[in-house]
Amino acid sequence: MPNFPAKLDTETPRAYEAFMAWCALDSGRSLAKLSQDSGKHITLYEQWSRKHSWVARVARYDAAVSRERAAQLDAARRADVERLRVQSQQDAAVLRGLALRAAKVLDARLKSLAPEGVEPQQIAGLLRGVAAGLDTAANLDAAALGVADVLRYLETLADGDADTDEPGATAQSVGG
Repeated sequence: MPNFPAKLDTETPRAYEAFMAWCALDSGRSLAKLSQDSGKHITLYEQWSRKHSWVARVARYDAAVSRERAAQLDAARRADVERLRVQSQQDAAVLRGLALRAAKVLDARLKSLAPEGVEPQQIAGLLRGVAAGLDTAANLDAAALGVADVLRYLETLADGDADTDEPGATAQSVGG
């Protein structure tokens, strides 16, 4: 959480302490609540608020808190997306390996069989299985690469360089 705004030179320690307590109220922040919580009269806080620009200072503080929270959420999302990307690539590698081993087994069986002993349906079914495994592996790789595009897009948003609010085609490639 960002530090509270600095004490002004013209602000007494008691006024600054009250200002920090008011900042800490977060939601439902009001001078009336501060007065109620502290037992001090609200007019004192109203005077200090006017004299020391509490409203403008707390607005800057709230904006800094919001930016920090948003950055933390973005970092957590990026980490989650990166974990998904890595897992997808690992899954693709496993599936590709299985499909290639199946293709080698199929090739060896076909070489060892006499042509008259092989049913065309068997060959077609085995080839469909190999093709489906390779296709799934390729789709996982593509999805993993799409996630990387989304990560780059999120980084441009964080840097303020994005021209649009939508990742466009990148989001479509991630979704399918």
